[in-house]
Amino acid sequence: KLSNEQIVTKTVKLVRGPKGYGMYLREACPVEKIASFVPTETKPSTQLIIDCDEGGVARQAGLQAGDFIIEVNNEDVRKKPHTELVKLIGSLENEVCLKVVHVPKFKILSFEAK
Repeated sequence: KLSNEQIVTKTVKLVRGPKGYGMYLREACPVEKIASFVPTETKPSTQLIIDCDEGGVARQAGLQAGDFIIEVNNEDVRKKPHTELVKLIGSLENEVCLKVVHVPKFKILSFEAK
């Protein structure tokens, strides 16, 4: 066992900073497979936060690499394509409420290798 971290769900409210929200997303599922995507404990969404700026809004709110975005302003986005999610978050005025599920890094690596 590589980590004692547990899978945790949390909701955070972010207020856009001068450089945006300071988080970087990546698709955790190829676009062509989104229609058949089924959320699991270790892969709860198609969108994954891979990094947060040091001192940025997202990091200050407690977001981190390994957080999967499952809701944006109470809208289920688990099966939303990357470009649509980025467009949705970018279209919001000054703040966004994100519900995320944190999956420990060793579990992320295990599904990427498959």
